[in-house]
Amino acid sequence: MRRWLFLVLLCPIQHLFAESGIEIRPALDLYTEPTELQIEEILKGSGSFHRSDEVAPNLGVLRHPVWVRFTLEKGLPPRLFLSVELPSIDQIDLYTEKDGVLHHTKTGRTVPATLREQEDRHHTFSLPYATDRENVYYLKVASEIGIALPVVVRDEEAYYRNARRDTIVQGFYFGWIAVMILYNLFLFATTGEKGHLLYAVTLFFSNLLFQLSLNGFLALYLFPSLPAVSRELHNYIYIFSLISSSALAIHLLATKRHTPRLHRSLQIGIALACIILLFSLFLPFRMINQALDHLAAVMLLLFFSSGFMCARAGYRPAVYFFVGFGAVMVGALLSLLQAMGYLPVNAVTRYAFQFTQSIEVILVGFAVADRYNLLKTESERAWSRARVQEERIRALRQELSLAGRIQGRLLQTKLPENVAVRHLPSAVIGGDLYHGHRNERGHLTLLLADVAGHGLPAALEASMLFVAFREARGGTPAQILRGIHEILSPVLPDLFITALIVEIQEKRMICASAGHPHCLILSRDQNLVLRPPVRGRPLGVGERWSETIIDLKPMDRILLFTDGLIETVARDSDEQFGTDRLRAELARTASMDLQSAADRLLTSFILYAQSEPEDDATFLLIDP
Repeated sequence: MRRWLFLVLLCPIQHLFAESGIEIRPALDLYTEPTELQIEEILKGSGSFHRSDEVAPNLGVLRHPVWVRFTLEKGLPPRLFLSVELPSIDQIDLYTEKDGVLHHTKTGRTVPATLREQEDRHHTFSLPYATDRENVYYLKVASEIGIALPVVVRDEEAYYRNARRDTIVQGFYFGWIAVMILYNLFLFATTGEKGHLLYAVTLFFSNLLFQLSLNGFLALYLFPSLPAVSRELHNYIYIFSLISSSALAIHLLATKRHTPRLHRSLQIGIALACIILLFSLFLPFRMINQALDHLAAVMLLLFFSSGFMCARAGYRPAVYFFVGFGAVMVGALLSLLQAMGYLPVNAVTRYAFQFTQSIEVILVGFAVADRYNLLKTESERAWSRARVQEERIRALRQELSLAGRIQGRLLQTKLPENVAVRHLPSAVIGGDLYHGHRNERGHLTLLLADVAGHGLPAALEASMLFVAFREARGGTPAQILRGIHEILSPVLPDLFITALIVEIQEKRMICASAGHPHCLILSRDQNLVLRPPVRGRPLGVGERWSETIIDLKPMDRILLFTDGLIETVARDSDEQFGTDRLRAELARTASMDLQSAADRLLTSFILYAQSEPEDDATFLLIDP
């Protein structure tokens, strides 16, 4: 049963490809001299014909018409069809004598399809034929693209069988291309991958429209009464085929990353195609077409080379691209060499381009899909890395928050009522440190320090400084600095901290500065701000420090601050807050109580900066 079913299904295919009927490829006599002879002169013997050695002679690109003569013997079926199976020929005139009358018909790409004898993509005539004698026919062939002469004479049975076979082959090819275009548009709509859109556009121009034009379907079905339009459109389709193919190669192969030189060459090719597009508006069709043929040969070589280089570099989609465009390069070169007259016209050269394009469609489709899979895999890996990084950042934030709480506890020193503090860290934790206590002599001792940098490293050093200060706080300010240095320098080889330690007594203030000169004294009764000469090297640079004694008056107010307060820049300018502005703001607080004065200074600073400070800013305001 299966065998009979197989035979039933196979019979139509066997019938389609069975060789039956009459098919003749007549011997052709050619007259190729560059002269404009008319048929009357040809019939009088003015032209010198020579017999062609080829079954389908290829004459290449000629600027003048060619005359062809062939003879059919008597005794053939009365209904015959003559086909010149090259749709790109511009015009073919057929002349023959029957019953003493000269018959003339014409067809070709420049002849409207509505005026042709047969609805055929090839140029086909219904031959006037007398069965009782030899019949001589003359063809005048002219074309700007190239002249090849695959002349075939068939009887009615062979002609329609060949037409059906050609329709099925072409229908399969164009149906396959249409399905691939829609499929890639669907993939683009669902995945958003740009490669699918570029591939669909390339298929539309290079594989669909270009082949429709090259194989005569554009003039036959889309513009049957406007042959000039379909002819001129051919070059424009050709140009956009080159541009879209180049854009696909650049995107698919990532040439900018893998082959920078070839990437620039492909960009130059696109630019040249655009220039040719502009020139096509006023230059002859033949000149533009020949320029495109040469550019296409170069671009195919670039595609092939780019695919090879990227494949050799280990880029997997390039392997499919290389093999696919390698195949289409062979087919295109065969087609170009045939069009230029270097190869004969036969089934191989006629269908090689379409056949290799079918292979290329499959392989480049694999390349686009493979590239999408690679991008998807890389995206998943990047997402995984981002998740890990996000977890690390979350953990770091938790650590920073914990460190900030610890540092906050260090800074929660209970200061006397005559001391006000304001602290603005640039990060969750900062490098500024302040502390105050009363020493064994009953005097208030204050520390204000600024560790280099900010963030977690600065906070850790500030914490170590706090511990060292508590260990060394029994002496005078200079002795305390010396003790801090001796504790920290062995464990912090890159120690660099500026600090100011003051001991406030009844009528004077003793200062020891380790590179921290930021001290101002406001004489409230005179509304005068003084800056005492406090000097010294930072911790980590100096080893001994001197003390400065400053006499105080009953109405004096002391301001100790870090450099973040005066070096902060306004958001809309490059000007710093500065010492002069700070002195002016401090003078305006002369009549205010301590806490109000501290709030006024902080508000002035924030309004000036209008953003988070880039460095920690801290100040202590003291009424002795």
